Amino acid sequence: MRIVRTSVSGTYLLKLLVFPNLSVIYQRRRLNVQSVPILVILLSSLAAIIILNRITHSLIAAVVAGAVVFAVWVGLSPAEMFMVVVDSFFSAKTIGLLLLLFVTITLSNQMQKSESLEALVKIIRNRCSTRFALAALPAVIGLLPMPGGALFSAPFLDAFTDVKVLDATLKTRINYWFRHVWEYWWFLYAGILVASAISGIPLWQYSLASMPISLFALAVGWFFILRKIPNSSHGLSKSDKLAWSGILRPLLPIIVVVAVYAAAEALVPARFVLTQYQPIILGVVLAMILLQAMHPLPLRDWVKMVKNRKTWGLVLLILVIEMYGRFIGASVDGVPIVSAMAQEMAVYGIPWLPLALFIPFVAGAVMAASVGFSGTTFPVVVALLGVNPALSMLLPIAIASYVTGFMGVMLSPLHVCLMATCEYYGSQYHKVMKGLLLPLLLVWILSMGYLLALHFFL
Repeated sequence: MRIVRTSVSGTYLLKLLVFPNLSVIYQRRRLNVQSVPILVILLSSLAAIIILNRITHSLIAAVVAGAVVFAVWVGLSPAEMFMVVVDSFFSAKTIGLLLLLFVTITLSNQMQKSESLEALVKIIRNRCSTRFALAALPAVIGLLPMPGGALFSAPFLDAFTDVKVLDATLKTRINYWFRHVWEYWWFLYAGILVASAISGIPLWQYSLASMPISLFALAVGWFFILRKIPNSSHGLSKSDKLAWSGILRPLLPIIVVVAVYAAAEALVPARFVLTQYQPIILGVVLAMILLQAMHPLPLRDWVKMVKNRKTWGLVLLILVIEMYGRFIGASVDGVPIVSAMAQEMAVYGIPWLPLALFIPFVAGAVMAASVGFSGTTFPVVVALLGVNPALSMLLPIAIASYVTGFMGVMLSPLHVCLMATCEYYGSQYHKVMKGLLLPLLLVWILSMGYLLALHFFL
């Protein structure tokens, strides 16, 4: 697809940008002419997704529409679009990702129904100092990727006697902040799975490189949110505080997932692995079996979990997100769309780094969900890097884009966790945010410094 510039009027360009005509597009494709920059087409498709999501309240429908707009506009024929859809739906990578997502959500629901989390929270509340417990209670709940999880942890935090004297705004900040400290790297979160899948970075590598960012979040959260709260040990004896054996039982399913995943990655030869998700799928399934043996659930509960509409809705969302990414990675007339876009950006001198950060941030603030912004913007971010970028570039930029997008999620007034926690405690959004802006900015700055160092280290 040789890029040939033609002179077009402002009115004609506006018509093309807003109302792309199929016949014009296919004629342009036959003439080997690209009159609208591919980057403009790509950003227009992303804008269409964001706008349609707000109008229809269906991210699935919005992504499908945005994908079709992009594919038609760049000149993919119906036959080519069909082949891309088939390839994205039935590839081993996509099937593995969908299966992992399904079993992960099912494990989360299983732990919630078996009340193993409540047991863990009770241990933490009874055996830890005030500050540690305030952070640990929502953080433990945060290990499981459940929608609106901050609302799930809020009652446990409120039941803590020492917390009742704190004002509603501070309780909201504590619960909201520490509920999300793991979402920068924890590989059970759909946003991390999608970011790894679209960027092509192995999940273990992506998670390991992102882990220090959670340490930044914990340290910043302690300094700005917890430091001034009076500490107490609840009058427990030293022997009581050291009796930690009971905490392992509720954590066993999560320990099994991590242990099996690490062992399989290290010991199983690559020729026996069909997809990178096999090891963690095995770990999650074994954790489900173990949890069922520890806390048996009746068949009717399993049927409800398997038929859960939210679970299947998320699976379908990931499926159409994969399709969107495949359209961007396709070729027109034998030339990869990404390569043509890179050539255009070089000609116009467009800096790709600000776009790679700004686009996820806006999408995160608007969609208020990590899986939403990562699924819709990571194909764009990866495309901005060109064909086969070096790991020293791909890994830091992918993580930087995710962290920046997640900052948008954390700031968003549409975030379910934030709004639910504000509603529960009776706090106000602007007052909560007033105390979180500086911590979020500091975590972002520390993350960018770390990722810059990672770039030079790799």
